[in-house]
Amino acid sequence: MYEGLMVSVSGIRGRVGEALTPEVVSGFAAGFGAWARSRGNGRSIVVGRDSRVSGPMFHRAVLAALQSVGCDVIDVGLAPTPTIQLAVEHHHAAGGLAITASHNPIEWNALKFIGPSGLFLDSTDAAAMREVAQGSFHSTFPCRTRLRARRGRRDHPRAARATGLRCDRHQSRDRRQISEAA
Repeated sequence: MYEGLMVSVSGIRGRVGEALTPEVVSGFAAGFGAWARSRGNGRSIVVGRDSRVSGPMFHRAVLAALQSVGCDVIDVGLAPTPTIQLAVEHHHAAGGLAITASHNPIEWNALKFIGPSGLFLDSTDAAAMREVAQGSFHSTFPCRTRLRARRGRRDHPRAARATGLRCDRHQSRDRRQISEAA
């Protein structure tokens, strides 16, 4: 679904500006916040980041996304991942997000998902959270053509209108609207 994005139990990572964009980070952060709140462990999410150049950009995207789904953010600023994990436990938060690509090259960044215990999500929780995140991503950004458009690809919505090409999701919506009108 996310070309070039590496998705694992501990989180997502990718090259900044390619697979990992503020839109992708926002979608996953909103999904994580909604998932964490739905589990009944409160509204607070701890957020911290490392010192990568892309950190401030993703930090702002994460804060906005979490607040958009009703989370209270505890921002610990620049901090190593274990400190963020301990802060989740200390504050009895619903979870935490670490914006860090750890040992990966500098042109990469990542989101690490931390559960209410202060540990990374297990495979079951990670899968459930990704389902929520994917739903969140599609409700926030209705189709991948908008993201591709920003990267100069041919399937830009304006190009699609000019050429008559539509993504599968919009074709399905068009067919529904036509059948409802008939």
